[in-house]
Order: sequence, then C-alpha cells, then structure tokens
Amino acid sequence: MMEKKRSFRNLMNGFSVHKHAKIFGAIPFVIVLIAVIVVVALGATSSSYTDAVGIGIDFEGGTILTVALGQDAIDNYEENRVRITEAIEEFGVTVSYVQQQSANNAANSAIAFRYKNIDSDDSAISKRNADIRNAVDKLFNSTEFRIVLGEQAEAKLDEVKTKVGNILNENGIDDFDIALYKEETVADSYISVAYENIPETDEDMKAKNQKIRLAIDAEYPDASISDSYSSPKITYESIGATAASDLLEKAGIALAVSVAIILVYIIIRFTLMSGFAAIIALLHDVVIMFCLTVICRVQINSSYVAAMITIIAYSINNTIIIFDRCRESLKPLKGQKNIDYVGIGDEAVRATMTRSIYTTLTTMVTVIFLAILGSDSIREFCVPIILGLIAGLYSSVFLATPLWSAMSISFDKTKEKYAKRGAVSYDKPEEEDKTVVKDEEPESAEEIAATAPRERKPAGTKPSNHIYKYSKKNVNKKK
Repeated sequence: MMEKKRSFRNLMNGFSVHKHAKIFGAIPFVIVLIAVIVVVALGATSSSYTDAVGIGIDFEGGTILTVALGQDAIDNYEENRVRITEAIEEFGVTVSYVQQQSANNAANSAIAFRYKNIDSDDSAISKRNADIRNAVDKLFNSTEFRIVLGEQAEAKLDEVKTKVGNILNENGIDDFDIALYKEETVADSYISVAYENIPETDEDMKAKNQKIRLAIDAEYPDASISDSYSSPKITYESIGATAASDLLEKAGIALAVSVAIILVYIIIRFTLMSGFAAIIALLHDVVIMFCLTVICRVQINSSYVAAMITIIAYSINNTIIIFDRCRESLKPLKGQKNIDYVGIGDEAVRATMTRSIYTTLTTMVTVIFLAILGSDSIREFCVPIILGLIAGLYSSVFLATPLWSAMSISFDKTKEKYAKRGAVSYDKPEEEDKTVVKDEEPESAEEIAATAPRERKPAGTKPSNHIYKYSKKNVNKKK
C-alpha cells in the first residue's frame, strides 16, 4: 500500500500540465468532431437535425402524451411502445422521444411520447392532439370477464367459446378473445373473455358490459364471474412555438449573465488574464457538456439548462482554487521581470490535483445514485450533471492553467515592449525656465561664472536618452 502511495506522489511531483498542453487541448476538439459526426449521421437518417441533436419540446415546441398503463407499461413496454407510436404517427406527426415512467407503485407507471407540433394555429394543435388521444384510448379501452370454473375450466373451454361468443355477437361485439388460464391452485383456474370496447361513451359501454355479464351469469350460475373495465388515463401537454422561443431566449440570457458576473468577479479578485482564462474554460465546459449530451442521446430541455448553470458554478470553484495558489506564489515576485508562470502554474496544479479529483468524485457518486434510483425527470437533470462534472474537472486542471500562463507571459512581453518604446523620445525637450537674478555687476570673470543661472536636475535622474532631429536647412551649406 505504501509503495502505491509513493508512486502516486512521485507521479504528482513530476507532473507538468504544460508539458502535454497540446494533447490536452486537442482532446476537446476530438469530442466536438465526434458529436458533429453523430448529428450529421442521425440527421441524414431521420431528416431532422433538431431530433438528431435531441432538442426537447421545451425549446422547439411540441406535445407530451402520457399513457398510464400501470404494470402493463413495465411488463409489455416494447409492445405498447410500438402500438402507441404507430397510432400517433398516423396523424402525420413524428414521435421523437419515448420515455418509460416507472413509479414506486407499479399501478401508476406510464409511457410518455414526445412529438413536434406540425400546426401553427393553437386551435388546430388542440384538435389534432385530441384526435391522437382518442385513437390511443381505443387501443387500450377494453373489458375482461373471468369465469372461474376450477377443475372444469379446461373441459368447458369449447362450450364457453360457443355460448359466450353468441352473447357477444348479439351485443354487437365481433372481435374478442376467449382463453384458458390455469393457476397453481386448480380451483382458481378460469376462462378469460376479453374484447375492446366499441367507440361509445363510457356510460353506454358500462351498461352494455352489465348486460353481457347478466347473460353470462345466466349461462353459468355456479361459476364465479368477475369483470374489469379498463380505460387508460391519457393526458397531454402542449407547448407552443412562441413559448418555446421565449424559454430559449431566457435560458440564453441567464447563461450570459452568469458568465459575465463570474468574469467581473475573477478580474476583481485576481487578474485580467485569470478572468479570460476562466471564461474560456467555462465556454469549454458548456460546449463539451453539450457534445457529450448529444453523443449519449440525452434529451435537451429546461432541466438541461439548470444542469448547465450548476456545472458552470461548480467548475469555476475548482478553477478559482488553482488561481488562488498561483496568486499566492506571485505575491513575492511582484514587480519582477521574466516570471516563471509555467512553473508557478504546474506547482499550483500539483498542489490542488488531489483536492479537485476527490471533490468531483464525491459529488459524482451522489449524482450517479440519484440518476439510478430517481425518476425519469430527475435522471434528465442528473445525467447532464455527470457529464458536466467530467468536463469541468478536465478544464480546471488541464486547460485553465496553461491558458493563464500563456496569456500572462504574452501580456508581460507586450507591456515590456511598449515600456521600451515609451522610454525613447524623438522630440527635442523644451528648455526649462531659467531664473536670472540681476544684482550688482560682477567685478571679475569668476563672479560672472558664479552668478550665471544654472539648470538644476532632480536628484537621482539618469541622463536623458534624447534623439534630436534637425531640418535640412541646418545641414545644407550655402554656396
């Protein structure tokens, strides 16, 4: 165990983020390239690049249709998904996203379908959604009778099919299913009679089901008969294009304001170069988080914006810790030339590397458990958070410090260049006012020299480096 610790410490002591800065800077471009390939490939297949990116209806406008099927939403998810999708797309819309919504109580489980509205008028959108709802409702609006015959169930199956089938035909039901179900306890074996409800009102259908049950009771008075009338709970929520664009605009404003405030704070507390480096690192987090979300096929909606702002605040914290170490190392060197920004940056990264990794992993473990155990809406928030934590750790450790050192070195060279240029003057200095005191006339040449006005220079001044220009008139000789 000690050898591992020593090897890790030795690795950290010799680690230089600037040594491999080009490699660290190329990795984000590779991720962006992969995301572009994914979007182009999926967009060409689905003929919709917004669907390829995974833009949710929160930003694009559309409808969420939720079908509560209870346990059947879990047991027969794939079959139900295909049936409902086909029913929805018969109305000209395209289902872009399907989500299974599991609940602690299986009876509340449902399947949600998202599709983009193809109508621009709100009344037309409402009418189309109502038609889609009715079509889906017909798929699962059914009735089932269970005729418990126990040991005689298998022997009377053909008889039940004939007699009950005639009863159903008399009531206008031609499409039905009669099947035998054997239970572990033979006395509980039963024959199931199931059929889809014809398009009538609920009250009419319940009255018809009651009439059918009375007829079955008359045929099998000794049997135990139970009935169930099922109609799934179908709800839909529609977001117009105007509301979606307004939400997108507000999300952009929120992101821009948060970045601007962070920039001002870092410039005040640290330096201008630190602020620029931090903002570039934050933009990296936003872009890479978006690309990873596209690659992992996560829906981009309002929860994604909340996750992005959370990551910006979390990532800047790691960056500030590193810049604070750099500032402490720069204090004794204030005013000096040729400062080793690369060495200071490497030392700051080595000193904070363990802290950055541990804090990120601790947060990530909690978020991963939330994504696994939480509902689908929580998962839509947690998955972008996990991707953003990875991007934020990478930028704060491997990108922010090399950017800061490179910009600081360039800034110092620029200042030194302009300082040298400002020290050289091409104009002849104006003569200072000379004060001449007229008193008694001097009697000798020594007194004349003593009483002559002298130019005084401030103490400690160096000889001026002036370059004088003379006009051509002073140089040309007259013939």
